[in-house]
Amino acid sequence: MLIIKLSINQDQIDEIHVQRVSGNEGGWCEYAVRKPSIPGTVRHHYDDGAVALAATVLSALAERGYGRRDERA
Repeated sequence: MLIIKLSINQDQIDEIHVQRVSGNEGGWCEYAVRKPSIPGTVRHHYDDGAVALAATVLSALAERGYGRRDERA
């Protein structure tokens, strides 16, 4: 499981948990975002690494409006 901890200065503001649900090392994989729970999965090529996976997950969350200050999501 990939755990992404978001902090501003010393204060943690969020924690995101990402779990691989299909695929193998060296190929395309599907990942579910478990915290916060979002529907569906994201696709990521395993060899691209954890930073690329984190970017993909954060982009998916941003597209859904997660974490907006105006709380529309």
